[in-house]
Amino acid sequence: MGGELDNRPDSRERYTLSLDRTARIQKNIRSALDLASSLQMHMFARQLQAEKRDEEALRFFRENQTKGINMKFASMHRAATLVVVCLLVVLVVISKVIRNAKAADGPTAENVMASEDALARAMRENDANGIARWLSDDWAVISGKGGVGEGKSIFPEGIKQGYLTRKTFAISEPRVRLYGDVAFATTKLKTSGMFGGKPFDVTERQTDIWVWKDGGWKCVLTHETLEDLGQ
Repeated sequence: MGGELDNRPDSRERYTLSLDRTARIQKNIRSALDLASSLQMHMFARQLQAEKRDEEALRFFRENQTKGINMKFASMHRAATLVVVCLLVVLVVISKVIRNAKAADGPTAENVMASEDALARAMRENDANGIARWLSDDWAVISGKGGVGEGKSIFPEGIKQGYLTRKTFAISEPRVRLYGDVAFATTKLKTSGMFGGKPFDVTERQTDIWVWKDGGWKCVLTHETLEDLGQ
C-alpha cells in the first residue's frame, strides 16, 4: 500500500540515510543561526562602543569649547580691566595738569575759596596731615575768647593726641577779598566736638588770611569771633 513503510532492507537503509541527512541539515541550520546571532551580537556591541566613543568625543569637544569660551571671557575681562586702569591713570594725569594750569594762572578768588574748602574738609575729617598741608609754618590762631596760639602743629598735634576731636565743621556765607598775593576769606562756621575732654558746640565768624607762595595758597592767620559769647 502507498501509506505503508516498505520493509525491504534497501528501503530501510534509504530511510535511515534520509533521517541522518535531515538531522545534519537541521544541525547545520542551527549552527548557522547561532553564528548569525553571534555576529549580530558582535556588531551590536561594536555599535555601542562606537556610540560611546562618539559621546565621549562630543563631551570632550563641549568641555574644551566651554574652557575656550571661559578663557576668551577671562582674556576680555583682563583687557577691560587694563583699559579701565589706563583711563583712570589718564584722568589723574589730566586732573593734575588742570590743577597745575589753574595754579599757573596765579591767585584768584576761586582758588582761594577752593583752598578754604579743602582746609575745612581736613578739619571736619580730623585729618591732621591734611590740616598741616594748608598752613604756613608760622601760622597763628586768635580764638573767639582772645587766646593766641602759634605754630602749624597746634591743631594737628591736638588731633593726634586725642585732645581735639571735631564732630562737625561746616562753613557757609563765604566772603573773599583779594589783594595781590594776599587774600582774606571770611565764613560763618558751625562746629562741634570734644576739646580737652569737654564737649563744645559753637557758631562763629572766622577769617583766614591766605598768602600766595610757590604757586599755591598757605593760610598764615586764623581769627575767630564767637557769635554767642555765652557759649
